[in-house]
Amino acid sequence: MDYTNMIMVDSKTILPSCGAPYGGELPDGEVTLKEMTAHEIKILSGAHGSGYATLNGILRRLVIDCKVSLDQLLTSDRLYLLYAIRYLAFGPEYGFSYKCSDCGLQARDTLNIAELDIKYYNDEDDWEEPFTETIEGVEYELVLPRGFVEKNAEKYVERAYRRGTDGDPYQLYLVAACIKRAGDKEFKNINKAVLHVQNLPARVFWALRDVIDDHDYGMPDTVEVTCARCGYIMDIPLPMTAEFFRPRNPRGGKR
Repeated sequence: MDYTNMIMVDSKTILPSCGAPYGGELPDGEVTLKEMTAHEIKILSGAHGSGYATLNGILRRLVIDCKVSLDQLLTSDRLYLLYAIRYLAFGPEYGFSYKCSDCGLQARDTLNIAELDIKYYNDEDDWEEPFTETIEGVEYELVLPRGFVEKNAEKYVERAYRRGTDGDPYQLYLVAACIKRAGDKEFKNINKAVLHVQNLPARVFWALRDVIDDHDYGMPDTVEVTCARCGYIMDIPLPMTAEFFRPRNPRGGKR
């Protein structure tokens, strides 16, 4: 498959992984979506607590022929589905605000989901999991994060905050959950993996993040914007604003 942008034909879409991680249960990664209704808006509006549970509730209602458990989907495929659901409901465009890091201008721009460069699985890729990477002489055996990792990460973070942790342990947990082995150390206990990651040099931590990201598929992490006043070009995190599920001009219809 040689895709670069979101595939949306009627109500069918193709996951960035193209189904490769799922042992033939999702041939070519094709799934069918239902269009969002006011009921799903009610779920989102009343959401509190677990973001994972809210997202799972939306996906469970609107992804109608996925033969893989939502917990087993790659987190990148799950995020893609959220954008595909938005596209199907309101069209590809939504507005966002940003601040120019050069001249300080507060400005608005429009993101078009249909034009985003999405990383898809390619037929030339050799899907293999776990995969290995050697960093500073240590061979790491790694897997990609899946839905259940998000769920467990939320619980871990909640417990960590109750204990009075410093900083946000979410990203640390996600990396730890992807490590199955470091050298001759096998991690069957997530707490031992977290402790290992916590004590890594920062450069090794970021190297692990890069390796995991390089093997993963899905939406881009950032988008490029150009300041309307000074012309400065910068990358900002992929925005998900209030307009994502509450467009300013819903009567304009889908395009």
